Amino acid sequence: MAMAMLRAYTGVSKVTCPRCGQALGGVNETACERCHQPLKLTVCLAEADLTAWIALIVSLCLPAGPGIIILVLYVWGQLPPIGPADISVTYVFVYCVLAVPLLLVALLGRRRFARMDQATRWHLAVPAIFATGLFALLSLAPGLGW
Repeated sequence: MAMAMLRAYTGVSKVTCPRCGQALGGVNETACERCHQPLKLTVCLAEADLTAWIALIVSLCLPAGPGIIILVLYVWGQLPPIGPADISVTYVFVYCVLAVPLLLVALLGRRRFARMDQATRWHLAVPAIFATGLFALLSLAPGLGW
């Protein structure tokens, strides 16, 4: 019964293997022919819970804005020198600059992120949230010479 439903569905829909992308038109087996990923027809939500993804994006947007400004100043040669004793300033600069490509990866990888299980999504989002919190503390705390 399940195989008949899977064959009927893949026969009328343009479906690809979730692992390797192989076209699954009218499959005759319960696994992908190319990568041998087991196949099953299921019903699920159209959009996964994206709370962790939104938290990740927000936590990366905050330092990415200053990161873009730092990159522009660096390209123009206007970035002031930072001494080795300014470890908190160095951390803030490095994190801001690294947040720019991380934000792009997170934005472009939304679908892949949504396919992950919820624990994995939060394991990716929580470090960015904590790093952004530390960024905020170091950049806004009095007495850091800002």
